[in-house]
Amino acid sequence: MKDLEFFLKGYKPSYYNTELDEEFTKHLPELIKSYPYIDMGIELMDDVQYYLFFQNDVLKREFEERMEGVPIRSPEFHEILGHALGYPPKAVHFYVQAERDRSLKKKKVGIHYASISCSSSIDDIVDNAFWLWNTYSFQDATKEPLRIRIDTKMHEISYKDRETLIKLQNALFVSAV
Repeated sequence: MKDLEFFLKGYKPSYYNTELDEEFTKHLPELIKSYPYIDMGIELMDDVQYYLFFQNDVLKREFEERMEGVPIRSPEFHEILGHALGYPPKAVHFYVQAERDRSLKKKKVGIHYASISCSSSIDDIVDNAFWLWNTYSFQDATKEPLRIRIDTKMHEISYKDRETLIKLQNALFVSAV
């Protein structure tokens, strides 16, 4: 499921994108009319227009309050943005820690599920996967594989398959040693 579709169906709390995405820009006028959004102070790159859309005004207001006084692109910015985008709390915490301590990068893997893509520590892949499965329930969720990216290789995990996740995690622990 595409990110925008997932947001429009109400599954994601927010949607973040730039005008560099041509498909997104086709929907931009409709999104601006229909959803609360922020388009300043959220840039990951200079000279690129970013938008952060929210399902409702309460979520937008909470984000704005949390961002008050927080420098753009700082670890705190990424933490607030990660939570607003609906990432697993442990994944957000790890990302921020890895930004501060580059030695943690060796534990970094990617998790992709139902248009949510985030970083995770090897240590937390089971918890983060189950957090995603338990948080994002939608029609056909059991058919949507969770993908774990390790370097350039993707590993597909069936819905709530704890055993396979643990085997993958153990293999990662062995290879990290």
